[in-house]
Amino acid sequence: MQTPDHLNRPSNVGLSGTASDRKQGMTLDELGSLVTKAHRLGTPGDSPIFADVGWSQQVRSINVRPEKRTQP
Repeated sequence: MQTPDHLNRPSNVGLSGTASDRKQGMTLDELGSLVTKAHRLGTPGDSPIFADVGWSQQVRSINVRPEKRTQP
């Protein structure tokens, strides 16, 4: 069985992960799961990430955008 072509192309859509408990923040396992998913989707490793943090600096959610960073 052959893998469908769209699964082999790099992702052009961002992805996000949200902490299961927004008050406590994202766990290392939740972050690792998001990173694994991004790599499986073909998101480039140098894609910028954006985090929503709470008052205590806990990470509530992370968004990854696949566009490549521009060199300064």
